[in-house]
Amino acid sequence: MSDQTPHNLDAEMGVLGCMLSENSVLDLISDQVAATDFYDPVNARIFDAIKDIITTGRLADGVTLHAKFKADDALKDIGGAGYLATLVEAACDPIAVVDYAKLTRDLSKRRHLIRAGQSLISKASVDHDADSSAENILSQHEADLSLIALTGAKSTAGYAGTLATLRLKDLRSPKPGGVRVKTGIADLDETLGFLNAGDLWVVGARPAMGKTAISLTVALNVARQGYGVIIFCLDMTAAAMMDRFLSMMVKGRRIEYRDIGRNRVRDADQHLLDEAAAELATLPIIIDDRRGRTADDILSASRRHKEILKRKGVTLGLSIIDHLQKIKASRTRANDYSEMNDTIRRIKNDAMSIGCAIMLCSQLSRGVEQRDDKRPKMSDLRDSGAIEEEADMISLLYRDAYYLFESKPEGGDKLEQWQRKLEESKDRLEVISPKVRQGDRGRVTLFCDIGVNRIASLGHGDLDF
Repeated sequence: MSDQTPHNLDAEMGVLGCMLSENSVLDLISDQVAATDFYDPVNARIFDAIKDIITTGRLADGVTLHAKFKADDALKDIGGAGYLATLVEAACDPIAVVDYAKLTRDLSKRRHLIRAGQSLISKASVDHDADSSAENILSQHEADLSLIALTGAKSTAGYAGTLATLRLKDLRSPKPGGVRVKTGIADLDETLGFLNAGDLWVVGARPAMGKTAISLTVALNVARQGYGVIIFCLDMTAAAMMDRFLSMMVKGRRIEYRDIGRNRVRDADQHLLDEAAAELATLPIIIDDRRGRTADDILSASRRHKEILKRKGVTLGLSIIDHLQKIKASRTRANDYSEMNDTIRRIKNDAMSIGCAIMLCSQLSRGVEQRDDKRPKMSDLRDSGAIEEEADMISLLYRDAYYLFESKPEGGDKLEQWQRKLEESKDRLEVISPKVRQGDRGRVTLFCDIGVNRIASLGHGDLDF
C-alpha cells in the first residue's frame, strides 16, 4: 500500500500503548476494532498478542509482550523492545481510546472501499466471458460493499439491567422506521408474533399446498399496513403473479386466477378486475421475476428496491423469495448440501443487512408422499440442517383435501366416508410451525380458497370477501 492509502499510525500506536498501560480498556474497544483494521501488519500482530494475553487472564505489558515476540524477526526489524517502549510512550488517554479505535476501524473501511472501487474498475474495464456481465459485476460489487458495511457492527453486549431498560423503551416507543410487521392472518399471528427486521421465516410445503397463496396473502396484508414488500418470484412470471393478485383482490364475486390467465372472465365482470388493479396500484409492492438469481443478486436487487421505496417515503418491511431451490449457488461448493447451507446463511445475512424480515419459501422432500400421514415435519425440508439453524420461524403447510382428491374410492361406505372427510377438509389449510424463536410452536387451521389464493382465519375476518 502507498503512503496515500488512508491510515493513521499515531492512532494505532495510541490504542496499543493504552492497552499495554491499562489492560482493562480491552473491554471498551473489543467490539470497536480488530487486528485486521490495523494498517501496519506488525501493529496488527501486536494487537492480537496483547488481546490473547489479556483474555487468558495474564498481565500484558512490555515485558510479557517482548517475551512473546522474542523470536519474531518482524519486531526486531522495527526496534524490538525499543518499539514496545515507544508504544507505551505513545499511549492515548483511556478516555480517548474508544475514539482512537473507531478512527482505526474507519480508516480500515476506507481502505476496503478503495480496493473495492479499484476492483470494480478493473473488472468493468476488461472483456469477460458471457457469465461476467455488467449486472453480475454490479451484484458482486454490492455484495462486497455489504460485507464492508457489516464489518464491525456495534455490539449489543451490556449489563442485563441496562439492556432490559432499553428494550422496554423500544417496545413502548418504537423508533421511527423500525420494522415490526404482522402476517395479517389473526390466527397465524397468535403463533408467530411479529416479523421483525432481520427475521428469517421459512415456509415449506409440497407442490400445490398453498405456498404462493400464503405468500401473496401476507404480502398484501403487510402492504396494507403501510410497509413496502418485495416479491422475488423465481418460479413464475410476473404476469402469472398478477393473475393471482387480481383474483384474490376482486370484491363481490369469485373469479379464479386460472380464468383470468385464460381470458375467460365475463365482460360484465371486467370492471371488477379494473377495480382490483386500481387498488393494487396504491400498494407498495414490487415484483421481481428475474430468473437464475444468486443470494448476492437478491441482496443487490433488494438494496435497489429498498431505495426506490425510500424515495417514496415507504419503509421496506418484508422480502418474499419463492423459492429457495431456485436460487443459484453464489459459489461452487463440494456438494449440493454445502451449497444450500451457504445460500441459507447468505439469505439470513441479507435479512440483517437489508433491515427487513424475509419470508423464504422452500420445497419439501418427496418422502412426505410415502407416509400414511402426509403432514410434513421439519426433517422434510430439503437440506434442512442450515434451515433449522438459521431460521427464526419455520412453518409447514398441509391441505388434506389435496390428498383426498387423489384417493377417491369406487363406491359404497368408503365413498360416503370419503365424501364426508372431503367436505370437512374443503377450504382448510393447516399451518404447522415447529420452530418459532419468539412465539409458540403449534398448529393452526386456516380458511383457504386455493382457486383464488385467499387465505384467512376461519372467521374470514382477515380479508374482505
